[in-house]
Amino acid sequence: MPAKYQTVEKGNPGDPTAPKKHYARVVNRGVCNLDKLAKEAADRSALSRGDILSAFENMTELIAQHIAEGEIVQVGKLGSFYLGVKSEGAASAGEVTANNIKSRRLNFRSARELRQQLDQIVFEKAK
Repeated sequence: MPAKYQTVEKGNPGDPTAPKKHYARVVNRGVCNLDKLAKEAADRSALSRGDILSAFENMTELIAQHIAEGEIVQVGKLGSFYLGVKSEGAASAGEVTANNIKSRRLNFRSARELRQQLDQIVFEKAK
């Protein structure tokens, strides 16, 4: 099934007087949650839905633990998770402390194999 897209008109925030342009935007048709993934994965394996849910929950805790320890977490053909921060600047390196960190975020970089699969997606304009 092809992925659907629609067109949206956007202005240039750097130049409000510039003519607006039209861009493609993917149309999401719903959410695939963990229960659905676990059921589908159970249908493809000898594991039960509960086994798969338990594994996902354990992986979530382990990923958070290793991220907190300063590691990049590589998850096979899925990709890598790593920690990023947003901080306030200081006049010198010596003035930078943990108090300069204002927010943290979990970053994800997809693996080559996943990107190659994404390259195979066919698009169709939504009606």
